[in-house]
Amino acid sequence: MNKTTRAIATAAVASIAISIPLAATSAFADDHGRGKGNGNSGNSSHSSGFVSARIKLSPGQFTAISGARKNYLTIVAPINQTLRSAVVKIQGDLLAAMSAPSVALAIGEDAYQFAKDTNTDTVAAKAARDQAAAAFTAALTTAKAAAQTQLNTTRATAQTLLDKAKSDYKVAVTATFPAGTAIAPSLLNPPRTNFNWMHSNENWNVLMNSNGLALGHFKD
Repeated sequence: MNKTTRAIATAAVASIAISIPLAATSAFADDHGRGKGNGNSGNSSHSSGFVSARIKLSPGQFTAISGARKNYLTIVAPINQTLRSAVVKIQGDLLAAMSAPSVALAIGEDAYQFAKDTNTDTVAAKAARDQAAAAFTAALTTAKAAAQTQLNTTRATAQTLLDKAKSDYKVAVTATFPAGTAIAPSLLNPPRTNFNWMHSNENWNVLMNSNGLALGHFKD
């Protein structure tokens, strides 16, 4: 494999380990625990996400808003779980699609290096290895496109449901105050939800390496 071909194969593996997870997570960081909405919580507790001594509620308002918060968390939890399950499945489908091309490339590389190490003619082995590398790169491009499409669809579906849950929460909170009341923005923010699993999963390098996809170390 020449330097150009090797660079293409290496870049392809690197890109699949980085670009797809970022696409899956970018829509959720702001609204769900690590972005906008948190700037108003300078006096907030970590458990509630907004509680401030400056916010005074009547017993009835407290009960109603507590119920709205509970309802929001109850709705968001299965959305989170469904999203997580979908991402795991997409990862599995990606690995399954790359399994055969990955093995073929590993075999081709090993045969070529073995021929070199034993002073055997390397022309045929190198050609076979380079062909396997080209097939691997083509399969990777196709698998990435399929995974990206699935991720986009999954993300859009989850975002729509999350946006509705957030909107419904704001409506419920607003209804507890007289019309025209200026409600503290922090009170209108729903409870923070935990999407840390997505951020810890942004880099699939370990997953890729453990399944033989990170084969970018060829030597001619």
